[in-house]
Amino acid sequence: MNKFLAVSFGALALAAAGNAAQGQTTEVNPAPAFSGGVDFKSRYVLGDLLVGTAEPVVQGWGSLPLGEHCSLEAWGSHGISTSAGAELDIGGKCHGSLDNQTQVELSVLRYVLHGTDDMTAISATLRRGPLYVSVSQYVWDRNPDATQVEVGYTIAPTERFRLRAVATYETGFGIPNILVGGAEASYSLTSHLSITGSIYTPIYHGAGDTRGTEAIFGLSYSF
Repeated sequence: MNKFLAVSFGALALAAAGNAAQGQTTEVNPAPAFSGGVDFKSRYVLGDLLVGTAEPVVQGWGSLPLGEHCSLEAWGSHGISTSAGAELDIGGKCHGSLDNQTQVELSVLRYVLHGTDDMTAISATLRRGPLYVSVSQYVWDRNPDATQVEVGYTIAPTERFRLRAVATYETGFGIPNILVGGAEASYSLTSHLSITGSIYTPIYHGAGDTRGTEAIFGLSYSF
């Protein structure tokens, strides 16, 4: 099996094992609250409209708590019929509350990328109710670094339907600066299964930049 396909499912396998272990709880040492999931998407598009994989992909993730405020994180993506854009992100995050409505989250992730140099992402996110602001610094091995700012607002008109408006500004990576606007929607079919859809479009980008509107559809299973 291609190593990038294997690591894309590594997070999912870890979380699945933890999820099964939760059914064997004891009063003395209850199992950690593992969580994970797998998504099938029509393609893999990054927040700056760069296309990681132009074909259908499968993506898996897992999260293992370390105490009350921190966790280990893993996420992987691989094309169903291609290795182009394959990726594995491994790292950790910690969070805390400033007040009853405001949370702060810090994370460090190492991106293992197929066909190009790896990179490290250091992010800080502030959440207040349905609004969040995230600032990320990307340190790309032997390549130009980049800074990205993302702002999002989530609404849930019904119990099953969620909609998020998002705006992303990015500068760096040796490519023109870009401002992207988008919408991300999900509709729950069951407590674990959802239909997802996203659309992103450039609001502003530099001269000669050919990145355009992207639409992605998928199916998501979480546990």
